[in-house]
Amino acid sequence: MPLRLFRVTGHSMCPYLNDGDYVVTRRCTADALREGDVIAVAHQRLGPIIKRIAAIQAGHTLQLAGDNSAASTASECIGAVPGASVLGRVVWRIRR
Repeated sequence: MPLRLFRVTGHSMCPYLNDGDYVVTRRCTADALREGDVIAVAHQRLGPIIKRIAAIQAGHTLQLAGDNSAASTASECIGAVPGASVLGRVVWRIRR
């Protein structure tokens, strides 16, 4: 059960996560992911990001979105993300 710690930067996941909060993620398989899960992803252009799964498409391709659309990178800019790029599902949040 490998766990990882990530620091939240920005306001895209407010009010669930705030800038400066930390999240603990647990590695999981793509089969275990569900719409609505908050995950950390190794995005090839943006680096590590924390987003909510908006939709799961065939072949474990994920559409991601931030909770705060006014401060979040648009899902069109993020693009479809392969399930293999998921670093883990958020299992704990630590408020700053």
